Amino acid sequence: GETESNIKFANAMLERFRNPYLAHRWDSISLNSVSKFSARALPTVEDIIKKGGEAPLLMCFSLASLIYYYKNYEPKDLESAVSF
Repeated sequence: GETESNIKFANAMLERFRNPYLAHRWDSISLNSVSKFSARALPTVEDIIKKGGEAPLLMCFSLASLIYYYKNYEPKDLESAVSF
């Protein structure tokens, strides 16, 4: 729902993603995103469906975006991490 807390959280996330200094860290930020989605968001969607509701549109979009990202993801290891 659109509680004050949720709106503040959403605005903080949007501000974080606008930070130009994070552009080089998207791979790091996305690390473990599938397990995070499964643990944090998926149970909510499952509960809604079990109670006869429909999965929230934006949650479905979020999952679709995650699948799209990993379908098109090409890992880029840092040279310092793979050279030994």
